[in-house]
Amino acid sequence: MDFVEKNYGKLPTQQIADFLGRGIPAVRAMALKLGIGRTGAKAWSPAEIAIVKKYYSYGAGIVMVQTLLPHRDKESIRKQAAKAGVTDARDWHPDAIKFLKEHYGHMNVEDIATTLNKTVSAVRNRATVLKLGKVRLRKWTREENAILTSEYANSDNLNEIHALLPHRSRRAIATQATKLGLKRAEAWTSEELSILQQYYPALGRKVVAMLPGRTIGAIHHQAVKLGLRRYAKDS
Repeated sequence: MDFVEKNYGKLPTQQIADFLGRGIPAVRAMALKLGIGRTGAKAWSPAEIAIVKKYYSYGAGIVMVQTLLPHRDKESIRKQAAKAGVTDARDWHPDAIKFLKEHYGHMNVEDIATTLNKTVSAVRNRATVLKLGKVRLRKWTREENAILTSEYANSDNLNEIHALLPHRSRRAIATQATKLGLKRAEAWTSEELSILQQYYPALGRKVVAMLPGRTIGAIHHQAVKLGLRRYAKDS
């Protein structure tokens, strides 16, 4: 009891519990009994939260934070780190770090977070730790706009376009298409596909007359997808 009275609030509760061979709940209960405990956790100050954000994700993680905030136990630090969107460096797989380094600044932070199954705050904090700088989305090049313009209207599958522009997120592609006034093709109906499969080998692109609303480019694109080829004409 004397040790608790002298050290509670000065040493981490876990350290007191370990020294006395008691559990943390028992130590807290005794502190309350002695009138030195707290009935409720003290609200986190902006300075404390800043320490969590700065040091929790540096690798030393919770050990470093608890050294700087000895009056906070590990569990409360973990909870505050989660609220702040901060994750310990040990929670980041090397592949995730590599992906972040390659794509931060080229992809939207939201897309990176979704890909890595992280929060947006966690991604931004990790980028800060790695000194990746601010997100500066790369301007669309003429070549990229040309690919988007030629393919967007012919495909009803955004994944196909994304495969041609792998450094652009699906959201970025859709946004750029809107800026360019492009509209994606409607999905092919079973009737249209049947006509294409039946007549394309014989008519080639002339089948456009049988598919109102479809451009020659869209027809060719769909034929390639289906593995269709026009039969050679008889000599």
